[in-house]
Amino acid sequence: MRLGSLDYQFAFRTSNLTMDNMTSKKKELLALVSFLILVPLLSHLLFSWMGFTPTDEGFTLAHSRRILDGQVPHRDFIIIRPFFSPLLHVPEVLVGGDYIFWLSRMFVWFQLACMSWMWVSIGNRLTVFPGPDRVCGYDPHQASHRVAYH
Repeated sequence: MRLGSLDYQFAFRTSNLTMDNMTSKKKELLALVSFLILVPLLSHLLFSWMGFTPTDEGFTLAHSRRILDGQVPHRDFIIIRPFFSPLLHVPEVLVGGDYIFWLSRMFVWFQLACMSWMWVSIGNRLTVFPGPDRVCGYDPHQASHRVAYH
């Protein structure tokens, strides 16, 4: 976009379906899956055995158990938080058995990894990092004036 005598570049990426872009997308997907499996698993194995608990260890799992028993939040039992979190933890209460706390901790590590990946992805999409030929926002291939943006 051109305003006055200055060229402004927006940080939003456009997707072109080229072979290089498709292989890049496959690599990004592989990195995502690896990150979302390895980081929670390693964090869980390194820290959960020491008693580090990133969960509340009670309210959410108790509410999930009550939902599994057929009770309705805010009608059959008092819940001071939104009921989405107990609904999210219902499957782990269903299959957890004796390992419910370990499974709950693993799921929270997975949630933290997802949030980390999402924030990095959002940051990458909203910013343009200078390349070797771009200094202070000046791109010699697209700008018609030599102006450094700050």
